[in-house]
Amino acid sequence: MPATSASPSAAVSPSSQRIRRSRRREVTALAGAFGLANPWFGFSNVSTGSAHTLDAFPSDFSKLPTVSFVVPNLCSDMHDCSVSTGDTWLKNHLKSYADWAWTHNSLLLLTFDEDNRLSGNRIPTVLYGRPVQPGSTSSTTYNHYDVLRTLEDMYGTSHAGHAADAKDISGIWAG
Repeated sequence: MPATSASPSAAVSPSSQRIRRSRRREVTALAGAFGLANPWFGFSNVSTGSAHTLDAFPSDFSKLPTVSFVVPNLCSDMHDCSVSTGDTWLKNHLKSYADWAWTHNSLLLLTFDEDNRLSGNRIPTVLYGRPVQPGSTSSTTYNHYDVLRTLEDMYGTSHAGHAADAKDISGIWAG
């Protein structure tokens, strides 16, 4: 599914970038597998105690919180390593969850944060599970706010920030 991402950090001062890099190192130390791409600890109301390494990912998926985020390291997310490396990581770490999601009315949402800078920041986003019509695609361009809006709508929660102005993902859901 084509998607675009508005970058809220596009106009960040060098000192803010240093602070962010420092904070990312701290997150890496705390969270291991989360690496540099874990945005959650930039928020003052998110406890760093909520981070777990991938080793803590349960094999009994019914024990997962309602919404969970798995953020691979920079090699496994295909940022610093090959697509093949990322594919292997996905197969080894999330295939069993994807199989479970299909039979338990759950949803695996896989998205990226950037592209190769050649196609207008069009990133792949894959939604997999019983709620999704098999083989469906969308030519609509979505961004991360649209993904957030869709999740908020699924749970009937109020919309955070720019998600209030976003569109929900449509045209892919099973009857």
